[in-house]
Amino acid sequence: MIPDKIFQDLEADIPRSGENFLVWKRQTASALGAPIPTNSNLIQNYLAYCQKANREPNNEILKLFQRRSIRTLSGVAPITVLTKPFPCPGQCVYCPTQARMPKSYLSNEPAAMRALNLEFDPYPQVTNRLRSFQANGHATDKCELIVLGGTWSAYPEYYQLWYITRLYEALNDGPDGKNFEEEPRIIDANIPALKERLLQAQKINESAGNRAVGLCLETRPDHVTPPEVARLRFLGATRMQIGVQSIYQDVLDLIKRGEKVEDTIRANRLLREAGFKVDMHTMPNLPGSTLARDEEMYRVLFSDPNFKPDQLKIYPTIVNEYAELHQWWKNGQWQPYSDKDLLELSINIKSKYIPYYTRINRLVRDIPKESISAGNNITNLREYIHAEMKKRDLHCKCIRCREARNRTANLDEAKLFIEKYDCARGLEYFISYENSDRTILYAFVRLRIPQDDINPELAKLLPDIVGSPARSGSARAGVAHIRELHTYGKLTPIGEHDDGIQHAGFGARLMAKAEEIVREHGLKKIAIIAGVGVRAYYAKLGYKLEQTYMTKTL
Repeated sequence: MIPDKIFQDLEADIPRSGENFLVWKRQTASALGAPIPTNSNLIQNYLAYCQKANREPNNEILKLFQRRSIRTLSGVAPITVLTKPFPCPGQCVYCPTQARMPKSYLSNEPAAMRALNLEFDPYPQVTNRLRSFQANGHATDKCELIVLGGTWSAYPEYYQLWYITRLYEALNDGPDGKNFEEEPRIIDANIPALKERLLQAQKINESAGNRAVGLCLETRPDHVTPPEVARLRFLGATRMQIGVQSIYQDVLDLIKRGEKVEDTIRANRLLREAGFKVDMHTMPNLPGSTLARDEEMYRVLFSDPNFKPDQLKIYPTIVNEYAELHQWWKNGQWQPYSDKDLLELSINIKSKYIPYYTRINRLVRDIPKESISAGNNITNLREYIHAEMKKRDLHCKCIRCREARNRTANLDEAKLFIEKYDCARGLEYFISYENSDRTILYAFVRLRIPQDDINPELAKLLPDIVGSPARSGSARAGVAHIRELHTYGKLTPIGEHDDGIQHAGFGARLMAKAEEIVREHGLKKIAIIAGVGVRAYYAKLGYKLEQTYMTKTL
């Protein structure tokens, strides 16, 4: 127990920098004759001190105690979970196949390690992360659920329904939830009952203390079909990660990917027509590629309307002992790029080709060095790249590099910008509030206007949600889609107000601008692919729940 006087002295003289805070922690440890206290321990003791004194905690002190604030400075608390191992339809040569793990994941990756220790049970994976976030001072009422573990679409339907239901139930029960249960056996699976249970959990989550503002799943492009898209929406998915890996068919064939470039093009269009955000995974340095081809791939990704991803992961190829590529490397059939070549390639990609509307989520897989036999083992590659770019006065326009986070000094000077581009046979708008030189991004909305006939099977599966653009003699007008609305800065709990970005009114203003553009295009309806936990927000803006979307007739 930390004495009250420690906190009384802290409130009288609050450290104004991280460095001064570390000095205070060392002095506190010296005074107590104890090890340096952890931030979670400080939070626990400080809240107990405030409760005993019947006073509100000092927010400035809570911010000091908040460990790894970067986790929630993007506006949400990300909760990553893994599904259990299941046979994968792919035979990719670079993919590790470690026993007891889902295809492509290793037992010493952080998220995978947590999942393995919990036997891949979705419920405790969520409740444990909630406890961890809260113990370190992070709010958890706005969560994005990120489900990893291989090709989601290849899992049995009963498992998908049960797994996602348990994620919502864990959020609803909160960090102290103890509602454990065994996974149902396939012979006992009651699909209609599981669907009803999922809908009930989603309904509760609309007003729960820990809400799912987004649900991200990952799959192969060749598994994205109209029926699959409809199933993904029933589950509540809002973002899809698809393994593109390469845009060169000869490379895909060589690595035994088992799919066509056309699969990626079709998947991108189907997902966007249903309002999804699309996160494409790519792999430079694959067998059959070269530095020149890799750089050209990223140029094409952002110049060819068939691609243009909303989010991007760049995973330089590495060799692991559990992958077939390991033998290729030992035989001299494949060699990794040098650190210098990989650094130059990455700098060129970030400085030349990435547009304002794309977020680079990752530049390297979270694989420990000891598991890498050959290939990039610089786990903080992004920092190396940024340091070198700074020396050369080069800049990346990606969303992640420009997120406001805690840079809120000049919110009243934010300007409205509108990017318009063709993608997947539709017209996309990236509407944003940023500072004048576009180096700080405060908030944005993604709007899609249909420009071509919608896939007829998808239109039947999602009636009145997806629709082709109005034409002379057409019986149905098109439906515009809000694919994402995001406000950056520190996660502010629902119902609380401060002077940060999340309460500057950018969201409502961006929605109003999007509606204005929709009217200009002559469309009468907007559908929002809203996460279950943000339905209430859109209801305040005049939208109503229709199927799994929030819609408004203009």
